[in-house]
Amino acid sequence: IPYSYADRAKDFFLLSYLCSGINFKDLSLLKWGNIDGDMIRFVREKTKRTSQANQRTISCYMTSKSLAIIKKWGKPSTDKDDFIFEIVNRKDTNEEKQKKININKQRELLNKIGIKPIGCFQHCLNHDKITQENVLIFVKIKCAESR
Repeated sequence: IPYSYADRAKDFFLLSYLCSGINFKDLSLLKWGNIDGDMIRFVREKTKRTSQANQRTISCYMTSKSLAIIKKWGKPSTDKDDFIFEIVNRKDTNEEKQKKININKQRELLNKIGIKPIGCFQHCLNHDKITQENVLIFVKIKCAESR
């Protein structure tokens, strides 16, 4: 169903894949300032607390599909500090942001629409357990044909 929670979960999962396996927390915290031409550039949240030497900017090319997902679900803004997606907002406390960025809720929605994990699925939804090495993502997507 277009614009349903399941549709959003599917699109965010695909955007995660298209953006080098960006985890849901980093996806939730993307700001308009992270868009640089046809690239999305961000520093992972878990490395922001480390020394500057360990921080690495991740750059992802925006394909036509990733751009379509951003246009579909993004909240337009000219303020580079506004979040792209309405998952969290600037006024949220850290605790409120954490509640809204609930990985288990996203997994439940993905299961409902037929996205089943195989291989290193945690790379897409819980990137924290994977090293900085490039990791192949193996995912079996089986969309439900009827509801």
